[in-house]
Amino acid sequence: MPISKINKDLCNGCGLCVDTCPEDVFRLNTQPIEKELLSPCATGCPASLSVRRYSYLVEMDETEEAYELMREYIPFPAITGRVCPHPCEAKCARCEVDSAVNINCLERYIADKYLHEKAEPRKVIYLAKAAVIGSGPAGLSCAYYLSRKGYAVTVFEKRELPGGMLRYGIPAFRLDKEVLDIEIQYLKDMGVTFKTGVAIGTDITLEELQKEYPAVFLAVGTQISRKVKTEGSDLAGVVGAFDYLTAVNAGQEPATPEKAVVIGGGNVAMDAAMTLKKRGAEKVTVICLEKKEEMPAFDKEIEAALSEGIELVCGYGPARVTGTEGKVSGIDVIACTRVNDLTGKFAPLYDETVNLHVDADMICFAVGQGVDLTGMPEGLAVSPSGMLQADKLTKATSLAGVFAGGDAVSASDGSVAAAFAAGKEAAESMDRYLRGADVREGRVDATVRLMNPPKASVPKYPRTEPTGKDGVYTDNEARVEAQRCMTCGSRAEITYPQDCMVCLYCERECPQKAITVTPDRPGKRIAPWDLA
Repeated sequence: MPISKINKDLCNGCGLCVDTCPEDVFRLNTQPIEKELLSPCATGCPASLSVRRYSYLVEMDETEEAYELMREYIPFPAITGRVCPHPCEAKCARCEVDSAVNINCLERYIADKYLHEKAEPRKVIYLAKAAVIGSGPAGLSCAYYLSRKGYAVTVFEKRELPGGMLRYGIPAFRLDKEVLDIEIQYLKDMGVTFKTGVAIGTDITLEELQKEYPAVFLAVGTQISRKVKTEGSDLAGVVGAFDYLTAVNAGQEPATPEKAVVIGGGNVAMDAAMTLKKRGAEKVTVICLEKKEEMPAFDKEIEAALSEGIELVCGYGPARVTGTEGKVSGIDVIACTRVNDLTGKFAPLYDETVNLHVDADMICFAVGQGVDLTGMPEGLAVSPSGMLQADKLTKATSLAGVFAGGDAVSASDGSVAAAFAAGKEAAESMDRYLRGADVREGRVDATVRLMNPPKASVPKYPRTEPTGKDGVYTDNEARVEAQRCMTCGSRAEITYPQDCMVCLYCERECPQKAITVTPDRPGKRIAPWDLA
């Protein structure tokens, strides 16, 4: 056999041998069993999505398989393809070669290609039923994975339409509600039941629910807008950001101010500011405690706001809201010299001698949200900050058979992908609980991050930006960009050894020196590195 072996310990999956072998001898194994290494991009994804695997499938023109692979990690990639800021790109090892792979556009390309595919009804194989309270991203994800496992699932939503923050919190310019409706219909086609207009604690208690559904997932989100309690905060024109966004998304058409100030530096603040600007506000100013480089909002959201002409005033906090005749007229702010103390705890310090006044006829507070605990039973553990307490790994709460996840537990995660991941983990725990299995056993992640991603000898290629309608890749653009993925952590395999022509190109050019061509063949050629 001309081609002898590939040293799996040296190979880091750069794919150079696959791309350059003139006889097409090699293939990549993007999920090596013998040594599973997490690629850098996967470490940046809250759902640990295997970008290297689906990129390689796109490169091989196996897009349907890539789509099915995505849904193993994220139930609705058409949603994350639109609203996820893709922190995975910041971790992409290709950043050290030229620029990150366009993971965002690849994900949306694959998802949109199969967006209108109809779901096959899932067979119910278990008698025990599961309930999900809340139809935001965590709740929808939990329902999806439970249905796949063979459970009859019912989702309870207190609003008229399902979707939670995906429908009522995220502006339409970021997430087309038609896309959300399609994904929810997919769940319905699978067999998931939705009961809207049902408030837990008012229409039915959790205890009553558990009599029919022995496993329950609380995905109630954070629906209470918090405000800074300061002088003038009760004036007309002072609103909570989530309340404002909900009113807009529900079609209530709240009045649009001429001058608006948004207090806060997170993603909700950016959404509120962008919505105000797009709805016709002449001037929108965002004021936050942090410096610009310290703002908790995703960089992509900050840049989008700036591109819309929104003004940022960083390093200031509210002192008092001013007004006349019971209505807002502006806000006084003072310099913030420190946001957190040495332990990282939120403990801002101010310098009142450095101050500003900003005119406004609306003050929109985006300084956090709280969980509506109305109707929650006694015995359900709640943190001092009013969040539901649940085990980080299993999502189990203090009540048997009750699990919780998403923003109601950890709003600081701040992404739809993180909520999807929480729902998936909860579904795994609920399945085990209903089957009487250990909810924790074997779930510690033993996957090791790849410490030596491919860089040496990787050709430089420019990042491909989409030219298709609505910023979506064409088929050729997607394949070209997928080829830029270095498939970090994969392993090359000798798939067609009979085709090897002993050209030695693979052995000579392998940056890891992992490939060996048969050493005992007659007239063995001497490689340059053997002369030393």
